[in-house]
Amino acid sequence: MSDMLRSGDLVNGELPDYLCYIQSIFRLAANNVWASVLLYDMEYRDRQALEKFKWGTYISNLREFPLVQKPDSATAKAIQEIQNVSRSANNAIYKDQNSGFNSYNKKGKRPFLPDGRTICRRFNTGDCNRKDCTLAHHCAICYAKITTLLSTQLHFNFVDLKLRSEFKLGNYMLCNAIETLKLVSALGAIQKPNDSVRLIHNASLPVFGSINYYPSDASCKYMDLKDACKIINQGDFLAKVDLSNAYRCVRVHSSNYPYAGLHWRFQGDNQDTFFYDTKLPLGASQSPRIFQRLISAVSDNVCLYIAYLVDVKSFKYCTVVNYLNIIKHLHKANGQDKPISGNWQIQKVSNGVRRSIGDAQKGAELMTPRLLLIIKTYLDLTSQNDICIWSACLMGFYGILSPGNFLHSEKFVEHRDIQICEVHYHRNDYIIELHWTKTVQFRERKLNIVLSSIVGHPLCPASAKKELLHFHFKRGAKEDAPLLCNLSYQMFITRINSILISNDVKQHITGHSFRRGGATWCLRIGMSDTMIKDIGMWKSDVYKRYTSGPQQEI
Repeated sequence: MSDMLRSGDLVNGELPDYLCYIQSIFRLAANNVWASVLLYDMEYRDRQALEKFKWGTYISNLREFPLVQKPDSATAKAIQEIQNVSRSANNAIYKDQNSGFNSYNKKGKRPFLPDGRTICRRFNTGDCNRKDCTLAHHCAICYAKITTLLSTQLHFNFVDLKLRSEFKLGNYMLCNAIETLKLVSALGAIQKPNDSVRLIHNASLPVFGSINYYPSDASCKYMDLKDACKIINQGDFLAKVDLSNAYRCVRVHSSNYPYAGLHWRFQGDNQDTFFYDTKLPLGASQSPRIFQRLISAVSDNVCLYIAYLVDVKSFKYCTVVNYLNIIKHLHKANGQDKPISGNWQIQKVSNGVRRSIGDAQKGAELMTPRLLLIIKTYLDLTSQNDICIWSACLMGFYGILSPGNFLHSEKFVEHRDIQICEVHYHRNDYIIELHWTKTVQFRERKLNIVLSSIVGHPLCPASAKKELLHFHFKRGAKEDAPLLCNLSYQMFITRINSILISNDVKQHITGHSFRRGGATWCLRIGMSDTMIKDIGMWKSDVYKRYTSGPQQEI
């Protein structure tokens, strides 16, 4: 508190309210785990600093960090006693109502229906799994048979069509002879305006042993009107959106299948068909909470991923969009809708990124013959590392290749990176076989890179390759040894840029600088478009984006 007074975060007029707030924090600490109280206090302080409300003001939508009660606290014991009393009262009402159990108490028999049939008591407690049970599987309170509800009979045709479509989508699965359903819920239907129905599990029957009987906490926190008012601006339009298949995107664990049983007599059949639901069902008390937690986590993770690509990786906006498109393509490949295009939170974060870093695309700086001559001047061509760097420069420039296609990222990988045996001599020229590139991942084909001889020229690629091979043979290297030794892509780019910086060259060279520079140089010397596409392995006219350099740069 003294630190806040010195820093000005707390003024003297706010001191009484702040002390009352501290008292409330310690009251919370008496009944809750201290770590959860600290998280609650941290969130409250952040909100107070942002919104400047009065200390001690109750904030209804604050608890993003839920308070965890101590198991031995007075509050927890009181709540447990209330729950025990409530459950005992419910059991008493259950037995005292004018139902089968009332008759059971008076006559000393099992609960029975008005027509004299005996009700299965184990079925009402959720313990009867027998398909050949001779007792009536009816509710002991209301005598209702645990079967499809009246709403499904009123909309029989729509329900029948909806069930068939759910089977086609794989949401419902038939029970085989081995599988035994431990719980079969009633099936309900709600008619929708578009002449369809929404299927709902009556997960509250039987009263004891139903799906909704077991969860102790089914609470779910949504955005309230205050949150909505913060994002609504003047002139905005509001709309109601029906999330018709939202829950059906969440698959439940296979161990829960026996408890998600349903049955239906399809049109034309003379007996019921038993099946189980594999997706999150409507009607289960835990479904809203599970779905809300998942959808919040997915949106938050994607937003954090966008922030990582921008802040840590320093990617441009177009690259961030390409990474996010992977999510779209994966969903499309599995027959799912696009998850990002309709997500408000992700779209707003993407728009913020575009405003912050801009969406203008700028090509890589060009590698030119002038820069190559500067690099050669500062390389020691008698050392192993520098002769490999010089050979890689000319391979990338004359082969119109990004060095990432022939330089490894970490360690040399056999059958992927270039070996000495993959270099062939032909009429004073050298041909290099590439079995792996970014577009050739599984050695399904090979690419031949021709390095022609330019006799007497300081940028002759054949001479550089000859010197590199002479260096290998001089030290007795084997044919399966790496051609460029231990040179990695990161080492290569770092050394090239350090040489250029020492010569006051402002261009920052990347892997695509060699590809753009080589393509632009080929165009300037009069090479045909077809030949440029063949050398650069382009199948479309996208190569024109690589040849957009000013004349004076070459």
